[in-house]
Amino acid sequence: MLIDPVVGEKFFGRNEILTLLGKRVDALKGGYRQNVAITGHRLTGKSSLLNHFLLTVKGSDILPIYIEVTEEPFKQFATKFIGTLLYNFLKYNRQDARDDLDYLLGACEDCIPETVGSIKSILRQIEKGENNDSYSELLNLSSILKKESKKPCVVILDEFHNLAKLGIRDPFKCFGKKIMTQKDTMYIVASSEVNAIKHILSEKLSLLFGNFEKITLSGFDCETSRAFLQKKLPTVKVTDELLDFLIAFADGHPFYLDTFSDKINEIMGNHHFRMLTVQTAAMMLEEVLFDARGTLN
Repeated sequence: MLIDPVVGEKFFGRNEILTLLGKRVDALKGGYRQNVAITGHRLTGKSSLLNHFLLTVKGSDILPIYIEVTEEPFKQFATKFIGTLLYNFLKYNRQDARDDLDYLLGACEDCIPETVGSIKSILRQIEKGENNDSYSELLNLSSILKKESKKPCVVILDEFHNLAKLGIRDPFKCFGKKIMTQKDTMYIVASSEVNAIKHILSEKLSLLFGNFEKITLSGFDCETSRAFLQKKLPTVKVTDELLDFLIAFADGHPFYLDTFSDKINEIMGNHHFRMLTVQTAAMMLEEVLFDARGTLN
């Protein structure tokens, strides 16, 4: 089940984490780099948090690069990384940016010639099948870009554990070496595979374990869950007992709370109900959990 990230006005909560990430970015601008590792089980809103955070990065003195790492050929990953880097460079400099690699290379060549030259070298290496070398050079791009543009990069690698599936030799060892020398790049790594990222940080990157500030993403607390449901159910009267039941049943997970509230609004609207009863709540759960067309079936 693929879930699109929730961003902008629809995003809710996580203010403490957003504030912390904002402080780390401000520190990077001042010359102090602190990497961050975010972990949380699926449907706790990790990707939504990261994508919403990108919207909060203001100004043109920082360059965020968000990459979702999937199980894919290395060439596809590298092209995605390069395209995102160049696209965001143009975008944050208020220049025309297009989803076309040839265009991006041409548009950036005069502004950041060394970066573009390195990219072309990487692309040639990939065509020769020299993926291990090109992976290493790919991770150098943020530092080269910083030297040319004077903009430090924030590289976000979502589903970070999937680097192991790109067919690269010792991808985390190489990544760790880059971190030790790149003081002008901040990395935010994230994974929904909680045990996998813990293993990577504690063993694969053991020398850098303390270099990552670790954040565990769980469900909303009770107060935030209540506020979320009340915002999502503005015309529905719900007793405190039923609110607490829905929160406990969803374990505070924003995706489940969102799914429940959408179905409640649908049922209440179809039947012209105003007060959520135990029977209506049971109907909602039956439809989302057991109906063949249910969201969670």
